[in-house]
Amino acid sequence: MNGSLIDTNVIVKVLRGDTGAISVLDNLGDDVYMSVIVIGELLYGANKSARSEQNRNAVREKIDLFEILPIDSEIAEEYGKIKIELTTAGYSLPENDLWIAATARRSGLSLVTFDNHFHYVKNLNVIGL
Repeated sequence: MNGSLIDTNVIVKVLRGDTGAISVLDNLGDDVYMSVIVIGELLYGANKSARSEQNRNAVREKIDLFEILPIDSEIAEEYGKIKIELTTAGYSLPENDLWIAATARRSGLSLVTFDNHFHYVKNLNVIGL
């Protein structure tokens, strides 16, 4: 699979009107995907906000723009590989970020993110912003 997987922080910035993030998203092309994990993170943020209904609706509008990639047994296997690679090297990532990295690496997608810690994951093409 070719294309890009969008990290949660990119969508958050887009929802907040960040013109740089909007431009990046607009210029990625057609093969842009979202992990089901990102949806969970976005809806968690929307639900804990003061304007939860409005933010949930905004999140749902963005979700509809992407093909959603589920977690399957191959991605779970990749998760296990990445976690052991990182712990052996003395690094750690938040659990959800491990799942996002596993989805990108297993799917052969570049990960578009504002988080620098994804660079610790070997053989993951990170488009850092």
